[in-house]
Formats: sequence, structure tokens, C-alpha cells
Amino acid sequence: MLSPDVIACFQKNELKVFDLRRDLARVACPTLIIGGEEDPQTPIESQADIAAGIRPDLVRFERIPNAGHGARGDDPNRMLGLIREFIRS
Repeated sequence: MLSPDVIACFQKNELKVFDLRRDLARVACPTLIIGGEEDPQTPIESQADIAAGIRPDLVRFERIPNAGHGARGDDPNRMLGLIREFIRS
């Protein structure tokens, strides 16, 4: 568990410059992105931007309705089903 001091430092400093989108074009393996449509921390539009930065033949982007940042807790059956399907493909 992160300490409140670490979280505060990240939010005050790192979060302002933490942007790895330019490196997404370097992804070279199949990638599954699962996003909760009600995620307040990483809005679904930001997740779509991440997916758009990866080669289309390598990325699969799945949206989970009525799920927040912890989509696996909000809809665990859907989440596990997507992961299993992705691994099998």
C-alpha cells in the first residue's frame, strides 16, 4: 500500500508530466486494454487515446459499461471473460 506522502507527491509532481503516449507506437505484442466507462481517474476517452496509439493489428480495446477505475471489481465476470478470450486468441 502506498503512503499518503507518496500519493500526494505523485499527484502534485509526476502526474503533470506522466505521459507515455509517444512510446505506444513501440508496442510490438498483442495488447488488451479494458476500460470502465465510468472511470474517474482514467476517463474512457483517455483509454481510447491509449488504444489509438498502438498499432491497430495489435490492440483490442474493450469498454465495460457501469464500471469505474476498478473494472475488475465492478464487473469481474465480464473482465475475466475478456481476459480469457484474449489469451485464447
